[in-house]
Amino acid sequence: MKFISNKKGMTIAELCVVLAVIAIVSTIVVSFSVLVHQKTAISNSKVDAVADIRVVENIIDGWIYRQEVLGHNISVEGDVVKSSGGYELTFSDNKILGTLPDEKNLWFNTSTIESIEYEIFDKETDVLVVCTINYYVSNGSELVINSYIFCVNQYVGDIIA
Repeated sequence: MKFISNKKGMTIAELCVVLAVIAIVSTIVVSFSVLVHQKTAISNSKVDAVADIRVVENIIDGWIYRQEVLGHNISVEGDVVKSSGGYELTFSDNKILGTLPDEKNLWFNTSTIESIEYEIFDKETDVLVVCTINYYVSNGSELVINSYIFCVNQYVGDIIA
């Protein structure tokens, strides 16, 4: 009895080619996932910074508006905004702190804001407060400081109803 065998299988060369293709595809997938992770981290850093800036901008705007409603004038001494009513708004140790009437205090803790600078332009009936917020954003390999500038107008004349 004679056996006829059709041995079909993979040669070592074919196996090496398959393994090489699998290695290339897995390298592409891992590289892509690392890139996506870096882009996500950068985006999250920017989103956190923008959220902190918006909150701080609203705090400053609201504090100055409250001083206007109370009839207090504001001034800047260094990095502290003061009102003629004795209230203050400061930024230190990653916190914005403010004093309000009725012995109430406001504060907001931030990890992205580095400093806040104020400049006042005084006219006869208006005070323009220019605020510069310096904040950190990750560019993937290091933290970069950027600036955001906004203005708050305080009307100091007599309000006619």
